[in-house]
Amino acid sequence: MSDSRKPLGGAIGGEADKPATTAVPTGPSSKDSKYNQRKQKKKQRKRRKQLVPVVEPHTAKPTPVANGEEVDVASANSTTLPSYMVKHDGDDDEQPSIKRSKANAKKKQSTWDKATDAEEGAATSTHSLPGGLIPSTVVDAATVRSTANVHHEQMKWWNNCPADVFAHMIAPITPEQFFSEYWEKKPLLIRRKSAHHYKSLFTSSVIDGIIRHNYLKYGVNIDLARYENFERTTPNPEGRVTPQVVWAMFEDGCSVRMLNPQTFHKPVWKLTSTLQEYFGCMVGVNSYLTPKGCQGFAPHYDDIEAFVLQLEGEKHWLVYDQPDAPRLARHSSANLSHETLAQPILDVVLRPGDLLYFPRGIVHQAKSVPDKHSLHITASTYQLFDWTQYLEKLVPGALAIASAEDVSFRQGLPLNVMDYVGISKTEEDPTKREKFIKTAKRLLTTLVEHAPFDEAMDQLAVDNLHNSMPPCLTEQEKLESGRIRTARDSKHNPRQSIPPVSVATLVKPIRKYCARLVIEGDVALVYHSYDNGMYWHAEEPQSIQFSLEHAPILDALLNAHEMFTRVGNLPGESDEERCDVVTALFDAGLLLRDDDDDEDDPDFTTSSRKVMTDSDGQDEEVIMEEANEDEDYAEDGDE
Repeated sequence: MSDSRKPLGGAIGGEADKPATTAVPTGPSSKDSKYNQRKQKKKQRKRRKQLVPVVEPHTAKPTPVANGEEVDVASANSTTLPSYMVKHDGDDDEQPSIKRSKANAKKKQSTWDKATDAEEGAATSTHSLPGGLIPSTVVDAATVRSTANVHHEQMKWWNNCPADVFAHMIAPITPEQFFSEYWEKKPLLIRRKSAHHYKSLFTSSVIDGIIRHNYLKYGVNIDLARYENFERTTPNPEGRVTPQVVWAMFEDGCSVRMLNPQTFHKPVWKLTSTLQEYFGCMVGVNSYLTPKGCQGFAPHYDDIEAFVLQLEGEKHWLVYDQPDAPRLARHSSANLSHETLAQPILDVVLRPGDLLYFPRGIVHQAKSVPDKHSLHITASTYQLFDWTQYLEKLVPGALAIASAEDVSFRQGLPLNVMDYVGISKTEEDPTKREKFIKTAKRLLTTLVEHAPFDEAMDQLAVDNLHNSMPPCLTEQEKLESGRIRTARDSKHNPRQSIPPVSVATLVKPIRKYCARLVIEGDVALVYHSYDNGMYWHAEEPQSIQFSLEHAPILDALLNAHEMFTRVGNLPGESDEERCDVVTALFDAGLLLRDDDDDEDDPDFTTSSRKVMTDSDGQDEEVIMEEANEDEDYAEDGDE
């Protein structure tokens, strides 16, 4: 299969493997209106909690499998699923809270549909899709959404915090159980009779809209794939992707693989960005739209951890525990022959809402059922993110340091060494050969003492930042970000430019894994993914250079990702130095700031910071964070 963050994002695999910019009004201008707004948000959160997705099991019982596991939500322990999440047989027995949740959900969906039709009219078009696909409204990805639409989007599961997003993906399996029993070990199938579990994340109509409203190229954004008579072909035409050609090829039996849907569809970008924060490394997404009864790819294995989310139709999957396939493969395989395949350990049909996970190196193939098309996305991660990749950074660094510091590494090789060391020289002089190997082993042991463990990880982190998607910001983050917010609506400076950073300003990194401090020679560099293009490696690695004496400020600031930090509490020689460093990062879009407490305070100086003495007699700074009196407002930033 192919690369998904290379053509953007991350997934590299076959079957396994610029969004809309929304705008909202700036904040309220008075304490009363802000209090009412917070109160309203609290009510909205309560309503969202009531809209719990109803989990309905498939009627068919799961078939036990070996070396891979199938989880039917129906068979989950009752302690795993609370009673309010289980639908009872018969409408009359349904709990009142579930009925109210359904009624509210239908009412909200109806309101959303009307608002979308009314406010996006000119940018909305309807197209008749081929192959039994359901025609629906297609919205240009560049359309600016209304405030009502933004509120609707915030209710989507992919807008939650990273831990909640991943938990939703694999429910009812808990993350703890997943990583202890399945991660990098064996496949996992989760069946749900709930087509709404991943609903609205991505649809075939969205694919049609992306093709019609964007300049796409074959091999970069779209691949046409066919596998029939045991032969895999990619009949990509030349030039630009057009809907007429794509849907004609689809009708003719070709699968349509979109290599980077996150580039064009904001919910998928948001999912990708959020999962990158969860896994702490690059994540990519591919989508696969397959006609009825067709197959696009030959049996193969991939070099990614694959999460297959079934969105539309049904697809028949065969997963194999192939003895000759490398476990946790570092590179994807070529097309495999059917004659070489072992017996499948999973033989299953995925339906909307189902999930299939399998580790790197697991052989698989998939074909849509005869009477339905299929659409799924594959979220992938951990491509070349292993110990080998780390050691490839570590060992050369250790060797460079050892060579500079230890004369033993610079001593010449023994005279005529090539006469007794080599594949064809093993029997020439066993005594000299053994002495040579013993010396080489001693140097390898010494090499560990010179290993730059932290520097090697920094190099790996820089590569990961370059590979990753830029962060997808929430609307609140856009308002708090330096690069996007150009005006401020507040009681102090109505409609004025953002006030300068002061020692009282509260800031925090925009994302935990969005930036990395690296020391290179006599400069401190902050590498980041904020300016990454929406295509894989569209830009060179992005960094901001500082003098080395600013490193303590940068280190303290970039590691304070859990909460806002007051600028005056950062280390540094002077308030001016602290403000200059923070301003540079804020203007680059790497920081969020909270100006609610950013008021003139003549008594606030760096000398007011409290200092205690630790057990070693050294001064240790204690940062005193002010408690947030409005708990609801604090929760508003946790999206």
